[in-house]
Amino acid sequence: MQFIVALVICPVVVLAQSAEIPFAEAQQNAVSQPMPAYPALAKEAKVSGTVQFKLAIDAQGWVGNAELISGHPLLIPGAQHVVKNWRYRPFVLSDGTPRAIITRVGIKFDAANVAVALVEVPSSQQGDINGIEARTSGTAEPHGQQAGTLPDDRPCRVLRKGVTMPCPDGWIVLIENDYEAVVANFRLGPGVTKNTRSGQGKATIAVSTMPKLYQTLADWIYAAHKNAPDAVEKKAEINGGAGVRIPVVWFASPALSGPAYSSYFFQAGRTPVLIELMYRADDPKRDEYQSLAKSMIGAAVPTI
Repeated sequence: MQFIVALVICPVVVLAQSAEIPFAEAQQNAVSQPMPAYPALAKEAKVSGTVQFKLAIDAQGWVGNAELISGHPLLIPGAQHVVKNWRYRPFVLSDGTPRAIITRVGIKFDAANVAVALVEVPSSQQGDINGIEARTSGTAEPHGQQAGTLPDDRPCRVLRKGVTMPCPDGWIVLIENDYEAVVANFRLGPGVTKNTRSGQGKATIAVSTMPKLYQTLADWIYAAHKNAPDAVEKKAEINGGAGVRIPVVWFASPALSGPAYSSYFFQAGRTPVLIELMYRADDPKRDEYQSLAKSMIGAAVPTI
C-alpha cells in the first residue's frame, strides 16, 4: 500500500473509556492483517475451529492487547501472536480527537481445506461511534491543504516527505496526515465520510511513503505481495517527462464486483512511494481512474 523534523504528539489512551465498535466498521480502518500459518499439530490432528479475540486498539492504530475469548488450545498461540502485530488506521472523532477502540475478531481454521480466514465476531454492543473518521495522529508533518478543502482556490497538491505531486483536476484532499494523503473525486456530505474509499462514481487515491519497518522498496513490495497473495502483479514503466522512465510494480485487485484497488510502487528520487487507487470494480470509469493514478506518478517530483 513519511519525515521532516517532527513534533511528536503522544495521545493519551484510556482503555476504560474505549468504545467497542462492530467488526465491519473496524475493518474499514484495517491496514495490515496477516493470517497465521496452520499449526502443524492441529493439522495432523485435523483440528478445526475459530479462535476469538477482543482487540484493544490504541489511538495510533496498534493492537495493544488481544484478549482471548475462546478457541482450541492447539490453535490459540499462533493466532494470538499474529493479531498482536495487526495494524489499523487510527480512529478519530469528528472533532479531531484520536481515541482507542475495542473490537472483536475471529480467525477460523478449516482442517478439511487446511485454510485460515478472518471471520466476524459480533460485538457486545452494536452501537457505533458517531463521527469516527480514519485519520492518523502523532507526528506533525507539512501538509499541502486542509483536508476536504481547496483554500483560496489553490490547485490540489499532495506533499509527502521526499515527494510532491499534483492531484487530478477537480479532486480534493480527503485526508492528510503522517500515514498517508488521500485525494478523492467527491466531497463530504450525507452518508459520505472520510472513511469512504469508493462507491458508485467515487474513487480515492492514497499516497504514502515507505514505513520505517522496511529497509528497501523491494522489502515493502514483498510484504504487500504476502498481504495480498491473490493480487495480479504487473511491471510497467511510466513516462516521467524529459525522457525519464519510471519503473513501477503494480498490484491489481482480482475483484469483479464491489470494492477494488490498484497499488503502484515506485521510487521518487531516493523515496519509495505507494499510490493506492480505490474504486468499484464495476465502475465504468475504472480505466480513467487508473490513468489518473499513473499521471500522478509521472508528475511526482522528489524533494529534500
